[in-house]
Amino acid sequence: MWYEILPSAAIIFTCLSIPSFATWGINYIVLGKPMKRALKTNEDQYLFLRDTRLTGKGHKTVGLEALPDKE
Repeated sequence: MWYEILPSAAIIFTCLSIPSFATWGINYIVLGKPMKRALKTNEDQYLFLRDTRLTGKGHKTVGLEALPDKE
């Protein structure tokens, strides 16, 4: 009957959903936040490089207090 497919569908669904949850967990452990910064456009890449150059932390959001003062 139709319900015989439910165990195999559950296995397939579980195996396909593991990478998305694993990525969330690994980013949370390594970077301190659940989502990694997306660098899809050139503007995002430039902003990432700017943050890395100014603060040394490209993946962590910092405020104005982290920017160095001009002499």
